[in-house]
Amino acid sequence: MQHTFLLVVAVGANAASTHGATCSAAANQRSLFGKGIQPIQEFSVRNITSCCSACVDSTNSTGACGAWFVKWPPVTNSQKSNKEGVCKLYNVSDVALLQYGNCSAFSKPAVCSASIFGVQPNPPPNITSVVNITVSRRTPNDQWVISHYLAAMSFVYCWAPDRVYSNGTMVQWARKNNVATARYPAGTASYWDWEHPSGNMGMSALDPSYNASKAAPPENWMNMSEYLDLCSAIQMRPLIGVNYNCHAKYFVSQNDSIARAVRQVEYVVARGFRGAFYYIGNEDGASIPAHTEQIANHARAMKQVDPTIKIFWNDNDLNAGKIANFLKITGPGVMDGAEFHGKWPYGGTPPLRPATFDQWLTEAPLMERKSRTLWRDRIAPMRKAAAAAGQREFLLANNEYGLGKPSNMVGFNRFTKSLVNIEFAMELFIGGYDMAALWDNGDGQTMGTPRSNNSLYDQMLLDTDADFRMNPVHFGLELLFTSVNTSMLAFNTTAPRVHGFCSEPPSRVHAPAHASAPNHTCCFLINKIQVDVTVHIRVPADLPRLSQARSVEDTSDHWGRLTDTSARMQVVQTTDVTVVYAVTLPSLSFTALW
Repeated sequence: MQHTFLLVVAVGANAASTHGATCSAAANQRSLFGKGIQPIQEFSVRNITSCCSACVDSTNSTGACGAWFVKWPPVTNSQKSNKEGVCKLYNVSDVALLQYGNCSAFSKPAVCSASIFGVQPNPPPNITSVVNITVSRRTPNDQWVISHYLAAMSFVYCWAPDRVYSNGTMVQWARKNNVATARYPAGTASYWDWEHPSGNMGMSALDPSYNASKAAPPENWMNMSEYLDLCSAIQMRPLIGVNYNCHAKYFVSQNDSIARAVRQVEYVVARGFRGAFYYIGNEDGASIPAHTEQIANHARAMKQVDPTIKIFWNDNDLNAGKIANFLKITGPGVMDGAEFHGKWPYGGTPPLRPATFDQWLTEAPLMERKSRTLWRDRIAPMRKAAAAAGQREFLLANNEYGLGKPSNMVGFNRFTKSLVNIEFAMELFIGGYDMAALWDNGDGQTMGTPRSNNSLYDQMLLDTDADFRMNPVHFGLELLFTSVNTSMLAFNTTAPRVHGFCSEPPSRVHAPAHASAPNHTCCFLINKIQVDVTVHIRVPADLPRLSQARSVEDTSDHWGRLTDTSARMQVVQTTDVTVVYAVTLPSLSFTALW
């Protein structure tokens, strides 16, 4: 017999009524589960409030209630008032081990709904249990080296004024942090004229109605020459966008478009950059067969100029089937990779609800909500499809990762937005992506315009109105970038909300040492629990010893800080096989160990 449940969820709360906890609902699509976790109470209720109130009021010999959910059997409207649901209360000490699941686990197709209730801790709960993390080496067939091109930037060219990029500050930052490439001109590639840029978002000199008097002042944006100067100064490999159909408006003929792309490659080669990366188009329906052919024709002509270049296409809805079809149409040796763009909680305008801060706290690992797959798992089927098409070295990239529209994120501040971006970047490292660029260095505000025109100032790399100060995401990126060219290790945690990865210097068995690879062990841990958490990390004894720790923490103004937390780490056990480190992670933080 098929059962349908209505699930109502609350998590992360110390529910003692003396702390002033209250119940309020916000609809979502989640259930609640935790491996081996048993409720401290289970009983029947006739309404949601009864279950929530029981959690709020529960502080007894079985422990304080910190999380609860209630499930209802299928009912008709006429029966609803007569049906009873099952309410389950969970101990606050188990909150770290609980996570959200998909309602479809209870009924397929899913017809249930769930709600997170604002039962907030004040003061926060005491998490007394230790989180255990086990690190081990992967099997030879499952080993890989973290790509250098995960250390990347993105330049929407009309958001890149001379004031930021001509004084050497960004060059110093990028060189210090081993940045390998930067996507230029980012999303404007689909319609820009690289030879005569307008300097404005959504305005192309190729448009027959273009008015040159509307062009932005040249000091407000970055042209191709300035971009390549930056690549030289930073010693980056260029990643350059090519316009192939003016965002399907076809302002020029295909022959003229191909000729312009050929001149673009010739110019880049003449500037000393052979073997650059290129991406053709941007969010313009690349999988439409006619567009696929047009992209392939551009790519073939470009490779006549420089056979060593690597060319991507873009499709935000990329999947294994689309890769197989695209490569079947283009044939071998034409395309070298594909990129897609993905945001958290989602990009675009799908029929999904905004995400709340409480939801993010328990969403671990992060999910690609449109397809309901984990970000770390998304590219594995695509790799298989490319390999089946004969392209085992095919490159896969999320070259506009970051946060969606501000209206789709409820309850976040500058720091917690940055923490989401840091976690997102970490998931792409864990997933073995070949390239990834945070969208964007700029924040959508052009020079001389008021902040009222810009809602992205606290979720990109730079905040224009704060004199281009870096948002706290930069702390986490700087730490993550230290792991490029190291070998990923296997990683298991007993608490999903405390997760991450560890890596080691490249193994002689499966990868040569890279000149920029560190010679130490690296570990990266996010603590998505609102209290300090003690972690025991068990690693192979022959790995280079950990001795340093740095944590990205919040501050009263939410700009965050990087704190030396080495004193919070110590060795607690050593054997011939393993070493165990005890580390105290600050509340809501990202920590690097090496």
